[in-house]
Amino acid sequence: MAQLIIGIVGILSIIGVTYVPITSIYFDAISALFVIGVASFYVLAVGENTLQKIDRFGKAAQHAATLGFFIGLAGRCDA
Repeated sequence: MAQLIIGIVGILSIIGVTYVPITSIYFDAISALFVIGVASFYVLAVGENTLQKIDRFGKAAQHAATLGFFIGLAGRCDA
């Protein structure tokens, strides 16, 4: 239960911390932190065996990247 709470709080805090308007042409460190942070806290919240954690990390990273893409589109529309 504690892993679930830490995971959910971690995901929400990573979303809040990384949503700042900083851009870079070649590498966006904020986006990388967002994807890795959300995926890591998701794996922590799920808490299964090692192989399932690796699989879920990959899937969570894909979902976080998609979420970050749409957040980026919404941020660009405001300008």
